[in-house]
Amino acid sequence: MEPTLIPQTPTPIQPTPAPQPIQPTPPPQAPATAQTMQKIDYSALADPVVSEDTAAYTAKYGSVLRIGPHVGKKLVNIGVIGGLVVGFFLWVGGLVAAAATLAAFGQGLILAGAFVAIIGGILVAIQSGQAISIRLSKFASQNGFVFTLFAKDPVHNGKIFQSGHSRSASQILQKLDAEGNTAIEMGKYTYTTGYGKNSHTYDWLYMCVRLERKLPHMLLDAKANNTRAFGVDIMSNIASDIAKNQVISLEGDFDQYFTLYGPREYQVDARYIFTPDVMAVLIDDSRAFDAEIIDDKLYFYSQKKSALASTQAGILTRLKDFFAVLEKVLPQIDKQADNYSDDRIGNRAMNIVAPQGRKLKKGLSTSGIITIVVLVIWFVLTFQR
Repeated sequence: MEPTLIPQTPTPIQPTPAPQPIQPTPPPQAPATAQTMQKIDYSALADPVVSEDTAAYTAKYGSVLRIGPHVGKKLVNIGVIGGLVVGFFLWVGGLVAAAATLAAFGQGLILAGAFVAIIGGILVAIQSGQAISIRLSKFASQNGFVFTLFAKDPVHNGKIFQSGHSRSASQILQKLDAEGNTAIEMGKYTYTTGYGKNSHTYDWLYMCVRLERKLPHMLLDAKANNTRAFGVDIMSNIASDIAKNQVISLEGDFDQYFTLYGPREYQVDARYIFTPDVMAVLIDDSRAFDAEIIDDKLYFYSQKKSALASTQAGILTRLKDFFAVLEKVLPQIDKQADNYSDDRIGNRAMNIVAPQGRKLKKGLSTSGIITIVVLVIWFVLTFQR
């Protein structure tokens, strides 16, 4: 008996699915320093301050002087013009009547006009400072920074932050990373040395950038900022108290623009960081800045008068100088720093520098040398008589 064949239903051929397009891997989140080098919007520094800006600033940072925007200038004009008018009539009255009472009255009015003009000038200065702060606050919001008006005794390990007393920072801009830590900070810094009649206040601009790796302590003294006589540096504005046996000479004409200080045992390490590419961008784009590397911080310092001015032009100059350094200089130093490790430690994962590389040694300051020389000359001249 033949077997019964059960007809098989043919299985339909499934069409081959179309290949799915390969999804590109999203780029890693750029660090705060790279984000900062994107195009900066400076419009907030040029736009007029309107009532909405003042209200937003007041809500965030506290009250500002609540008077009209031109009250101070009007008081100055009233005081000056009033003083001139009274002075003219006083002169005429003195010629005609020579009246002592008229002279006394006129003098009183002149003093009153001067007082009004002084008050007006103070109000103008206050309003100008407030307008700058409002503009900076708006600039920070537009460009992803955090603005802080004032900070007493700012916490930094850079050299200028260890000097003097009455230390304070102002007009501070900070860029935070994804974890909320400060990646970049820039602002004005002030400290005072001495007391009373012998006191002196120093004003600086600074920028601090956090690096990925800790590096030996190095100080880059820009010769453009130093006191010179007959073409020779006689006093550094930042390195006068650093031991001179720590000077590291670099190739090319770099030494004509900068003096590099580093621990004596770390000359090879310094040359690893300051490659020809790094030296070239420093000469081209940062010769007006002193610079310092300490731990995982890179500082740039300046005492440039135009940028220290609390004016729109001064603030714009300062910010453009700093962002030019971020755009052109920082990537070169970052590239070298990212690959650095201290051979004396022997373990790159530890990310530390050996004790002998963490701090430059102090030496006799230039002012101290001058004092000793003067005392020696005085001693010789006094006792040879």
